[in-house]
Amino acid sequence: MYYNYLYPFETLVRWLTHNNHCQLAHRELSFEYEGVGVERYVTFANAKDMKNRMISRFSKIPLKVDAGAIWNKIPEKDSNGHTLERELVFDFDMNDYDDVRTCCSGKNICVKCWKLIIVAVEVIEKAL
Repeated sequence: MYYNYLYPFETLVRWLTHNNHCQLAHRELSFEYEGVGVERYVTFANAKDMKNRMISRFSKIPLKVDAGAIWNKIPEKDSNGHTLERELVFDFDMNDYDDVRTCCSGKNICVKCWKLIIVAVEVIEKAL
């Protein structure tokens, strides 16, 4: 229901294509599935194709979708293509702070340990 009626596929595609400055089919996505692993080199021609895959009764809903690089052609494993652009992304994982947290562990998070993420972001901002 969420992906069929609420998810902003058109907005996502505008962001992924830099407002149509690159083709969506050249943007590599990866899908992570529970108990299966990661499927790389996922591409779509347009927002409608992306939506159809996400709402298909034959498709598993991914736990996580990552936006990868923009390639000079449709990305695929073992191709001779190369990346043209990629975003700089900082991924803060709460389980990396388990040795200093006293309230939660793993992916769990509360208001107290959220402050660790705030400090990490401030350090990155200062460094940049």
